[in-house]
Amino acid sequence: MKRYYFSLFVLLLVASIAWVLTASVAQQQGETVLAGLQSQVTVEFDQYATPSISATSKTDAFYTQGYLTASERLFQMDLMRRKASGQLSEVFGNKALPLDIMHRHLGFQKTAENIVLALPKDQRQILHAYTAGINAYLHNATLLAPEFLTLGYQPEPWQETDSILAGAPCYLTKFRDSCRRNSFTYAAKRRCSSRPASATD
Repeated sequence: MKRYYFSLFVLLLVASIAWVLTASVAQQQGETVLAGLQSQVTVEFDQYATPSISATSKTDAFYTQGYLTASERLFQMDLMRRKASGQLSEVFGNKALPLDIMHRHLGFQKTAENIVLALPKDQRQILHAYTAGINAYLHNATLLAPEFLTLGYQPEPWQETDSILAGAPCYLTKFRDSCRRNSFTYAAKRRCSSRPASATD
């Protein structure tokens, strides 16, 4: 009898995990009604699950792009904005606090706000549509990525500044690489300038 209950427990556990994983997978077939679209949009996926969007307006195209991106990468997107804004410790605890402090000192949040305010009108409209698409997925999703369930939290609605924040660490990495290259070049020049001249120079 104990073996029966154990087998039943394992079966239910496997079924539950399978349901969570299946329910959180992005939809690639059928139709979805999204209130934010102005006209019909067609999305086709190739053999590599890469989407192609056909829309009659840029607004609809970027709205759909936001929806699709969130359906595939919402957890990664949330981590990227949290990292840049210094909010990782809200999810991972004190071990992430030093990284949060560093990124808050760098001021990515304020920079992102200034960038959004300075955008031309047409680019701001595109960013607004993209943001609305992400939030449409947040509103419509039956079940979010299993990482949210594992960590026990729900992502906040996406803000226009979050798209800027998500790319901020990439610029920081490039800046660090540039600094390292410049430091290496400077050190090499100093060594060359301090080297005594030889007969072959």
